Amino acid sequence: MFEHAKWIENAGCPAEWAPIFHKAIELEEVKNTEIAICGLGFYILEVNGKRVSDDLLTPPFTAYDKRVLYQVYDITEYLHVGENKLEVTCGNGWYNQQEPDGWDFQHAVWKSAPQLICQINVEGKCYLVSDTTWETAKSRIVFNSHRLGESYQVAADIQGFHPASIAKGPGGILERQTMPPVKLQGTYEGKEVFPYVYDFGQSITGNVEIKVQGNTGDWATILYSERIRDDGTIDREFVSQHVLSKRFAEDVYFLKGDGEEIWHSEFGFHGFRYVRIDHPITTKIISVTARDMHTDLQDKGGYTCDNENINRLHQACVRALRTNYIHIPMDCPHREKNGWTADAMLSSFQALYNLDMTESYKKWLDDIVDCQRANGQIPCIAPTSLWGYGWGSGVTWDAVLFILPWNIYKFTGDVSVIERYYSAMGRYLSYLETQSDDNTFTIGLGDWCAPREITPCDTRAMLTCYAKHVFDLYAQMSEILGNDENRDYAVRRASEIRSAFQKEFIGKQESCQTYYAALVYFDMVDDKEETARLLAEKVKEDRGHLYAGIFGAYLVPIVLREYGYFELAWEMVCKEEYPGWLYLMNKCHGAMGENWRGGESLDHHMFTTVDAFIQESLSGLDMKHAEAGFKTIHLNPYFPKEMKEFSFWHDLEEGRIKIRWDETSYCIVIPEGICGTLTLFGESYSLKEGENVFPIME
Repeated sequence: MFEHAKWIENAGCPAEWAPIFHKAIELEEVKNTEIAICGLGFYILEVNGKRVSDDLLTPPFTAYDKRVLYQVYDITEYLHVGENKLEVTCGNGWYNQQEPDGWDFQHAVWKSAPQLICQINVEGKCYLVSDTTWETAKSRIVFNSHRLGESYQVAADIQGFHPASIAKGPGGILERQTMPPVKLQGTYEGKEVFPYVYDFGQSITGNVEIKVQGNTGDWATILYSERIRDDGTIDREFVSQHVLSKRFAEDVYFLKGDGEEIWHSEFGFHGFRYVRIDHPITTKIISVTARDMHTDLQDKGGYTCDNENINRLHQACVRALRTNYIHIPMDCPHREKNGWTADAMLSSFQALYNLDMTESYKKWLDDIVDCQRANGQIPCIAPTSLWGYGWGSGVTWDAVLFILPWNIYKFTGDVSVIERYYSAMGRYLSYLETQSDDNTFTIGLGDWCAPREITPCDTRAMLTCYAKHVFDLYAQMSEILGNDENRDYAVRRASEIRSAFQKEFIGKQESCQTYYAALVYFDMVDDKEETARLLAEKVKEDRGHLYAGIFGAYLVPIVLREYGYFELAWEMVCKEEYPGWLYLMNKCHGAMGENWRGGESLDHHMFTTVDAFIQESLSGLDMKHAEAGFKTIHLNPYFPKEMKEFSFWHDLEEGRIKIRWDETSYCIVIPEGICGTLTLFGESYSLKEGENVFPIME
């Protein structure tokens, strides 16, 4: 593909302006016609005035100097005999960011003017390519930035077309996109709650479409925010703090002045619940509609129960993942839009139960590997160009390179996922060896976003636990791939790190929930039963609340459950007071937040691991205790005293597993080709294909 096509650009187009590329072709007949195309940073393709595809914000964000994704569309239905007009408008996206920010994307090594490459094939043979016979001009989009917003002058004449120039190109290899595209997921009508201020009732990722009427030269400015003050002013202090520009998350539409006009931006997206629309008195705002968009992640599982708080928590966890997925697992859709590695590593435990994540995660793992340095180091955000190798990187965050492929393998049974990233893991372990201080580790972040009033788990202890963990996982993956030498090396190193940990930390640390849970989960102590008991006592001392950061939020409930303290863990999950998941959920707008008090960002996914705990506990289905791909399952469900009904499903390659229970029976439907056992109140039962029903008698 693209054997003869050239990267082209509009060399004279101002940096903030979106260029448009034009080509007219004559057809004597219409045959099967496909276009392979990539426009950086984002592009819109129109054929004869009709938009091709409902994909949004295309192509996906990558480290463009390493890898660039293109799309293929069948455009046959858009063509006719005679002259046909092709138009492509390109926006800046992440490729040509102008404004300075805290992560140095304005200095990205790939940064360049928007560029286009395409090839049209008719009946499988090359018919047309991008080259200097294409013409280019400035579009009506006079300003565009995926962080700052977009300005559109509908009355501007598109003129001054001239031949496109050959561009250097981004430098990365071209690969066809396999992950799902970004799609419009729904719309929400805004309610005017203060003059000029509209509320959509929940956290949304996307932008706003306005219907307006006014005079020529009138304007409407849309300001996005996730918060509102008591006096009706919008509060954007937290979300704008890392972008060093007076303008932020702001769309501007300049009216034509000929009746009702409808407009939304094309090359920007924002995280918001509220918008303020400023306009002159001559402009009438007829309607304000939020356009909810994210990567088109399909449902793969879910659950409901008779506890409405738990249902809402489940929905908030899944929505937080969705609203934070525009090409990559972002840490927030308004402020950073960065792919922080630990955030996604943790949320993957629930995401893989609920959504079809495989292709999207593989794409993002490719991003991480593309950003891996020659010495094996990986950054704490991906994609990245310059930032993320200093502050924030360390084995707690870097463990994503091991945990995410392992989780995908456990959910799907696909060994090729391990094979695909195995060499990158080996390179990383060589780097990790250089970070060892007598088999303990000191560089990196610890139990992030723990409640401020506690002393969090010792960061060195957490780093050393995760160092052992990545060696443990590498040993298991080496075993699967039949690499005995690497397996033996990893087993030895894990054992050495464990011994060093015991010498350095056991008996020398202040007690906290995360520390006790980590000792058990990562096999750092010989007496796990006693350590789990100490954890339970600590939780009781903390009045049943979780006092931990993002790692403890994952580890503590699991360890309590697996060592006989499920009711204590469940009490923790159901707490509505601070700190706790329900408290956090109620502070946010249908999603989850960045810290336990609901401060800073109100739309994060790093605290959503609780959803995996709920599903595994109540269904009994746990990927840790199942054969890869759930070929063989071992179920051990728990029944909270106040809960009377629960229903769960998860799609496998073989079909759908369905589990439901009430006060009288536990029922599981197993697809053909799956076998397993069920432990129910201490009794073990074999499961058969089809429906299995067991009475509940404790």
